[in-house]
Amino acid sequence: MHERPIEASWSALLTLRLALPLGVLLGGVLLHSMNVLVTATLLPSIVADVGGSNLMSWPTSAFVASSIVAATGTGIVSTAVGNRRAFCSGAVIYAIGAVLCALAPSIGLVIAGRFVQGLGGGLLSALAFVLVRNVFPEDLWPRVFGLFAGVWSVSVPIGPLIGGLFAGYGNWRGAFFAITGVGGLLGVAALFILPANAVSGDPTEIRVPGLRVTLICAAIALLSLASVLMGPAIKSSFIVAAIGTFVLMLRIDREATAALLPSDAFSLRSATGAGLWMVWVAINRL
Repeated sequence: MHERPIEASWSALLTLRLALPLGVLLGGVLLHSMNVLVTATLLPSIVADVGGSNLMSWPTSAFVASSIVAATGTGIVSTAVGNRRAFCSGAVIYAIGAVLCALAPSIGLVIAGRFVQGLGGGLLSALAFVLVRNVFPEDLWPRVFGLFAGVWSVSVPIGPLIGGLFAGYGNWRGAFFAITGVGGLLGVAALFILPANAVSGDPTEIRVPGLRVTLICAAIALLSLASVLMGPAIKSSFIVAAIGTFVLMLRIDREATAALLPSDAFSLRSATGAGLWMVWVAINRL
């Protein structure tokens, strides 16, 4: 008699064998997505305490840029140390970055801490998608990916709300200490819950799209510089340069063998392109 396969239903994800790793992976995605936005309500308090009002956009820019770098390098890290260790490392790196932010005496160290956080967050988010194949039956993959997408939707109100609560009580450093604790707990939980996998090969065989990642980071940096420069003409030139840099990246990416973005990314004629434009607008309004 054949063993009965797991039914591809939402209730199947509630079994203990699947619910625990699902909680860990969702926690990694939530930790990353929420903290993309958490500083939106913390930054006024941070600047009032340590100064650097002209650099208010840089903590978020540093976080996003380093997340992109880490996500593109996930294959190398997971190949070298295994998916579970890479996920745990991402949580630890994330916690270290949060500690740097919590103890920062200046806006410069806040930016550095957010850069480190982004490295950890990029690993957590990317590896969560990779580990779906290791943990869940194939019939459940669409439901798990749907939950990941839902986490990003939940983080849009939750991130600024949590930041606002800590800022309202005059304790912005406490927000980063809390994030440190959550990151540490997530790393420990992942170590015991996620399945181990053997190191899969030579990490030098994986090619990192260095030029495209550099262009994305350059576009982010140009936009951040535009926010601190004086004069509408200079600001406009940097904004145009950022747009041009990003368009160049899209052209190179569409001709690449392994693309970073869908072929119809930012096209107004497709649902994918329209969705990416909506995300872009939403982020820039925060």
